[in-house]
Amino acid sequence: MVKIPFTVLDVFQTIARAKLHGKSIGVIAFSPMIRGLDRLGTMLGTSIRFYPLENPNDVEPMVIAASEDNVDIIVGGAVTRKAANKYKIPFAVIESSFESFQQAAQEARNIELAKQQEKAKGNLFRVVLNYAYDGIISVNAQGQFTIFNPVAERVTQMNYSLAIGRHIQEVWPDLEVHKVLSSGKENLAQLLTINNSQVVCNKVPIYVNNKIVGAAINFQDVTKLQQMEAKVRRRLFATGHVANLCFDDIIGKSPQLLTSVTLAKDFAKTDSAILIQGETGTGKEVFAQSMHNGSSRSHAPFVALNCAALPEQILESELFGYAGGAFTGANKNGKAGLFEIAHGGTLFLDEIAEMRYLTQGKLLRVLQEKKVKFSNKAQNELKNYNWPGNVRELQNVIERILATMKTKEISAEMVRQHFDTPYESEIRVKLLNNEMEEIKQALIMSRGNHTEAAKVLGISRSTLWRKLKKITL
Repeated sequence: MVKIPFTVLDVFQTIARAKLHGKSIGVIAFSPMIRGLDRLGTMLGTSIRFYPLENPNDVEPMVIAASEDNVDIIVGGAVTRKAANKYKIPFAVIESSFESFQQAAQEARNIELAKQQEKAKGNLFRVVLNYAYDGIISVNAQGQFTIFNPVAERVTQMNYSLAIGRHIQEVWPDLEVHKVLSSGKENLAQLLTINNSQVVCNKVPIYVNNKIVGAAINFQDVTKLQQMEAKVRRRLFATGHVANLCFDDIIGKSPQLLTSVTLAKDFAKTDSAILIQGETGTGKEVFAQSMHNGSSRSHAPFVALNCAALPEQILESELFGYAGGAFTGANKNGKAGLFEIAHGGTLFLDEIAEMRYLTQGKLLRVLQEKKVKFSNKAQNELKNYNWPGNVRELQNVIERILATMKTKEISAEMVRQHFDTPYESEIRVKLLNNEMEEIKQALIMSRGNHTEAAKVLGISRSTLWRKLKKITL
C-alpha cells in the first residue's frame, strides 16, 4: 500500500484558497509538512498559526486550541476535517497535487520492482539450494536448522520438514558446529562419516553487524567428488593426451613380431606396470599407444614423457608435481604431476633408463604391489630359479604369468616359459658383444666425439651415453 503524500506546495495552495474565507488561518499538520512555512503568512498577507502534530491522537486537542485562538478557518487533512466539523469550524482540506500523485506512483513502481527483485533472488536461492551438488545446511545462533537442501536430506536420510527447527546435535553430532558458533572460526575440508558415506565438510560462521547469528555448512560426498574428478580429467586432457595408434597399425608378419603383439594384447588387459624393451626406432611408443587403446583405460589420458629430454630436477617435478612456491621459479599455484594427469589412464615413460637411481626408486614406490598364489610344482620352479634381478624380477615374472595365462591353474611349464634359457642368455651376450663392437667403431670414426658417434649409430646422444655406462670400454 502506498500513501499519497502531501507536499509543501500542496499546503501552500490550500492556504491560498483558505484565505478567501478569512484572514486568520490555522494549519494543523504533522511537523515535517509545515517546517519552514513560518514566513508564509507575510507572503500571503494573512495571519497563519501552525499547530504541529506528533501523532494522530493530537488532532482533536489541536482543533480545540485553534478554536480558542479564534481562527477563521482550519487547514488540514481528512482526519482533521472530522474534528473541525465536530466543533463547527470552517475547514479546507489539503489536496494532493498532480506532482504528489506522480511521486506516489513512482514510489509504487519502486516498491513493486523491489518486490520482484526479492522474489527473483528468492527463486534463485531456492534453485541453487535444490540443484547444488553440495549438501547445504545452515543453523541459527542456537544451533537449530534453518536451511536443509535435498542433498542434505539424502546424505543424512532425514526429511526437510523433520529437520527444520531441530538442533543439529540431535541429527549430526560429529559435525561439532557448536565450536564454530562459539569460536567464530571457520573449519574447512574436514573429513567425516555419516550413514556409511564419507563427506568433505566446510563450516563457516555467519556474521551480522559483527555478531555471530549462525553458521553455514556445505559438504560433498567423497565418491561423487572422485567421479566428477574423473569426468573433468577426461575432458581436460582429451585433446592434449591422446593415443592415436592401435594394434592394427603394427605392420609385419615375422613370428617374433606376431608373438610380441599377442603378448602386448594380453598385457593390455591388466593393470600391471609394463616394461617395453627395444632399440631406438623399433616402435616402443607404437606398442604403448596400442596397448592403451586396447585396454579398459582407452577413454582416459595417454601421457608420454621422454625421460632423457629433461634435467633430473625438472623430470622429478614433472612426474610428481609440486605445491605452489615449492622452489624458486615455481608456479605460485603449484603444478599437477604427470601421474596425476594420467590418473585412470596410461603414463608412458620413454628412455626410462636415463633416470637417476633415486628417481627410479621413487617411481617404483608409486607402482602398486599385488599378491598371487601358485601350485606346488610352480612354486618349486620359482624357488629353484637363480633370480639375478632379485625380488623385482620375481614380481615381473609373476605379473607376466598372470597376464598371459589361458587356464585356471598355473603350471610349472607356464613358469619356465618366462625364465631366460641358457640359449637366450647366450644370444644376449652375443648381441651385447656385437653392439659393443659397433659402438667402438663409431667412436673411432668420430675420433671420440659422442655426438658424431651417436649420429653414425642412428641413436640419440643420451642413448649412447646409457649404453656406454652398461658396457666397459
